Amino acid sequence: MPTKRLGATIAILFALGALAYLSLVKDWFAPRTRLAGYFAIATSNELDLSHIEEWNQAARDKYGPGSSTAIRGQNWQAYVGGNVVETKAVGSSLVSTYGVFLASRKDRFPFELSIDPKHIPDLESTTEAIKEKFSGKIPARVLEFEAGDWRLAHCHSPQSFGFGIPFINLLARIDPMDVCLVRLNAEGSGTFVIGYAVLHGASWLRLFSRRICRNLSASWVDSMMSRPGVKRPDYAGCILAAEPGKEADRAGEKLSPYFFEVREDKTLAAFN
Repeated sequence: MPTKRLGATIAILFALGALAYLSLVKDWFAPRTRLAGYFAIATSNELDLSHIEEWNQAARDKYGPGSSTAIRGQNWQAYVGGNVVETKAVGSSLVSTYGVFLASRKDRFPFELSIDPKHIPDLESTTEAIKEKFSGKIPARVLEFEAGDWRLAHCHSPQSFGFGIPFINLLARIDPMDVCLVRLNAEGSGTFVIGYAVLHGASWLRLFSRRICRNLSASWVDSMMSRPGVKRPDYAGCILAAEPGKEADRAGEKLSPYFFEVREDKTLAAFN
């Protein structure tokens, strides 16, 4: 009997663990859209030059007045007689994320988001950057848009009311955010709410990014619809970044993007 009870207990615990995994990590019970979707995302990064003058002075003191310094790619280097005598990695941080979301095989939504308040997207520059980055790498039809085909109707930083998962509310915080409403200029085209948020907390919290993004997207839709003249958007997207301020090559790997159809009752149905 004890063996049977132990086996039953283990089976129950396993079932509960599997249920929690499917619900919290895979968001398995959330609705799924039948629409086709495609997205491509890239990041724009900025070098941290705050230490360069200090490094330059240290190199002059160490190697003499005949030395020189330069930044090559993401490295600072000191030279003596044309030879590299010292190399240091120059840190960088993620300034913005940009890309395009294709929904229902017809609506192409370019976008650029940033948590830097001094960074103001320019539609022509963003369009050019998207095409330059992805040309030849993704289906050509996804890039069939011009700067005059879209606009950022409104962008703001709504207040966060949590993640919708109680224990994560205690272990993490999200700040700041940039949320924009993208409109296409063609008559009858859809609208798209896209947000970019930074998750502060332990790295394992990224396991729940799918569920976190759905909850955040729902709050962003409500926030955008609370503005005068804004109707229910057709689609929503969430780009979740973790551990900001890392090197540029690692920062891109920290992005977790998810996209949704916004149904008439404001239910979010995930694109697979």
